[in-house]
Amino acid sequence: MTDETKTLSEDEQFAAMTTGNPLFGENNAGGPPANVTVTEEGADTRVDDAGGDTASAADDGQDGQGAGDGTAAQPGTDGTPAAATGAEEPFPGYSSLSPEVREAFDNVSKERRKFENDYKALHGMMAPTQRQNAELRRQHDALSARIQQLEQLERTQRDASAAKDEALKGLEDWANQFPEESKMLMALVNPLRDKVTALEGQLNAARAELGSLSTERQQAALEREVSALEEQHADWREIHASPDYWEWLNRQTPGIQALNASMFAGDTIHLLNLYKGNRVAAAPAAVSASVPATQTGTADAIQQRRTQALERGTAPTVRGSESTGKPGENRDAALTDDDAAFLQLVGDNPNFR
Repeated sequence: MTDETKTLSEDEQFAAMTTGNPLFGENNAGGPPANVTVTEEGADTRVDDAGGDTASAADDGQDGQGAGDGTAAQPGTDGTPAAATGAEEPFPGYSSLSPEVREAFDNVSKERRKFENDYKALHGMMAPTQRQNAELRRQHDALSARIQQLEQLERTQRDASAAKDEALKGLEDWANQFPEESKMLMALVNPLRDKVTALEGQLNAARAELGSLSTERQQAALEREVSALEEQHADWREIHASPDYWEWLNRQTPGIQALNASMFAGDTIHLLNLYKGNRVAAAPAAVSASVPATQTGTADAIQQRRTQALERGTAPTVRGSESTGKPGENRDAALTDDDAAFLQLVGDNPNFR
């Protein structure tokens, strides 16, 4: 078998393998991908997008001339820059793909960029919520620690009370056995007992005052939140009592519904902004419907008088509603702006003279 027969057999096998492959395209079946340089027996062969072969090998003199003047071979068969270089392609070999595959890849890339932008937007919207969650978590940890401290204090007081009762019972038994000695001891113990009782009363009063201060602080914080809410939405109480508001809220996502239970004014303000924006978008014809019917009737009457004046070729006699028709009265003062402009227009037109 000669080299030529062997080469033809390999080409036929390569053509059979590449036929129907989208990477090689319909016009390039049986050949290497476009813009790929194949070196065979020392000769460079460049295959363009149409599938044709262009011999780029030159003799030794031409090679020497190209190396001597410092010029380099330009991409493409005609010496012009290639349509897409490696730096501009999303990945190597992108330009070798068929148009359908490139279009599908571009669509997927657009969807990916859209998802990335949506994720960034959602992440930005979640930042305030994350800060609020961190604050609530801190408050929860503080309350949990306080509860554990109170439980420990209660256990200590209960144990101390039991020990006190047991000691008093033992002292009473000892006093029954030794009356004289117990009188002397009680004379020393009673003043101490009175002091302890007074200290307990002071401690209870301090606890009550501390609880009152805590309640006042909570009330002041709540009033600040309500004041901030009223600055943005003075009608929040009416909205909260409206059935339309609750119907709208029930149609929202759980994340938006959770804002209604928040104690922060910022969450409630954001929720009411969404609600009012939805109402404005749902009623685009509210502005046009608010035009009084009397104004519409007046405009129609003026237009009718103008049409009749144009048909007769004379200016209409327009009298305002406040004109009494008395001699010497300034009737132009009762004219509307439209009537005055129309009278000036027909007064300058010779067809109405």
